[in-house]
Amino acid sequence: MVDIMSKKSKRKSNNAALSNINGAENSALSLKNNDLFSKINFNPSLLILLFVTLLGAYLRLHALGSESIWLDEASTFRMSNVDSISSVWANAIQDRHPPLHFLIIHFITLFSTSEFWIRFPSAVFGILSIPAIYLTAESLFRKREGIISAFILSISVFHIFYSQEARMYSQMMFFSLLTIYFLYRSSIENKKWLWMSFSVSSALAFYSFYYTIFVLIPIGIFYLTMQLKNSFKEKKIVISDIGNVKQFALSIIVFLVLISPLIVPFISQSISRTSDTPTWGMSQSFSFFSSILQQFSIAGTGYYLFLLFFLIGSIFMIKNIDQRDQSLLLGLLFILPFVASFILAGKMPFSSRYLLFILPVYFIVISRGITGVADFLFKLDTGSSKRNETNVMNLSFVVFVLFILLVLSFSSMSMYYSNPQKNDWRSTVDYLNEVSSPGDVIVFLPGYMTQPFKYYYDSDDRIIESASNSEALININSKYDSKIWYVITWDISAANPEGDALAWLNENAVMVNQITGIYIMTNR
Repeated sequence: MVDIMSKKSKRKSNNAALSNINGAENSALSLKNNDLFSKINFNPSLLILLFVTLLGAYLRLHALGSESIWLDEASTFRMSNVDSISSVWANAIQDRHPPLHFLIIHFITLFSTSEFWIRFPSAVFGILSIPAIYLTAESLFRKREGIISAFILSISVFHIFYSQEARMYSQMMFFSLLTIYFLYRSSIENKKWLWMSFSVSSALAFYSFYYTIFVLIPIGIFYLTMQLKNSFKEKKIVISDIGNVKQFALSIIVFLVLISPLIVPFISQSISRTSDTPTWGMSQSFSFFSSILQQFSIAGTGYYLFLLFFLIGSIFMIKNIDQRDQSLLLGLLFILPFVASFILAGKMPFSSRYLLFILPVYFIVISRGITGVADFLFKLDTGSSKRNETNVMNLSFVVFVLFILLVLSFSSMSMYYSNPQKNDWRSTVDYLNEVSSPGDVIVFLPGYMTQPFKYYYDSDDRIIESASNSEALININSKYDSKIWYVITWDISAANPEGDALAWLNENAVMVNQITGIYIMTNR
């Protein structure tokens, strides 16, 4: 009887164990079939993107606060480090800039005014631009182009420089990338959230830098061309997707509402900036385009390699009938801003940094050139028995090219981190504190150079003056009996194109020191 009961007990125990095992298996199967679980995709591309982004983050955060603040950064600090948001807004408009970057820096200065922290937002936007260019290139082409574009951007010294500067340029590029990405996806998928994202990112780009109007115009032309492309065949206006056009029109209205506070300042400031003859900046010359592309590229051999793959990428896009839309979009984004900038360079001070939003376009086309050559040399035939071998060769070629670009960038990167890129006002203040005495007069030429000086100078026992011509220098000398020091930068040639200030200094003062482009003189 005991044995029988024992066997029954064991049988029940075994059945319970089997039931638990089956339950666990069913739970596992249920979990595996769950939609959320099935969407977890350990994509190698995302892991590579994470690595590339971390590399870019390191390069942009490394030595972020080591260099001295220079004029433009000091101007950002001066306009942002005020009591109220309304004052920040007013300062930005008065300085002929949209206010978004200055508002961000304003909140940063509430807890720190160090070089690191006022540059930190630019570094963050620079880092975020790496996954943003991946998304843009991947939506236009494939994951390979996304990874290649992201890698090239991550090691771009030109982009690193502006990601380490307390100005609005990396922020402007990030929002411009999002604008391009959302417009392209919206034109295909026609989802409301994509159109609203397009409106918001466009507005944020415009609030970052007015020059992003040259992002909005090309993508607007692209969109209308895509919608009206059948009109040429039918010889009448034919809209491809009226529902899509309605969403586009609504998103433009939302954009205009969002930027409405800036429309009048933008128009008035555009007129004022182009009304005077520029005294500094790039000129309208044959080297205009090549000099900008050289700055966009890796120095030396890298420039020609970039240019080669850019041309190859352009050819592959144009020849591929399935990529005509992409070639039109990227072509408009590349050519129109370049041509407009060349024209404007004769009417306003112009710098290559204004075209930073073209940099990702340039890199995306280059990435298409690299993959195009790889596919041409090692065609991927899914029906071939050697498919895996060909795939490895294709990938190896891409990795080899990227390795070459990385090696070529080492020299530029080493020079960037080891040599000062900005005027060293920190050392200048230390030097003047050492050689001058209380009551001495320090004269700045031009006068706005007091901004970076005052960022570091924390005393009031020297007399600060400014001058931009010989008459002002004569008046200062007749006003004071104290020893006078003169602090001059190359900007004086723009502030005083007549050259009489430098002529007076050459006759009446002697050079005592030069610190990274800051010249210090005193009376003979």
